[in-house]
Amino acid sequence: MSSNQIIFVIAKVNYEYSKQTLVNFNYSHLIFLYYENFKIVKKVI
Repeated sequence: MSSNQIIFVIAKVNYEYSKQTLVNFNYSHLIFLYYENFKIVKKVI
């Protein structure tokens, strides 16, 4: 599994989670989650 696939999966999970839990889902929140996870994934790989 490449790092890009891992990041995609994490972003997708965050998106699904956000849709279910945030009444006022907003796009900037998703981008924030994506970049936070990108930093974490880069440390791991």
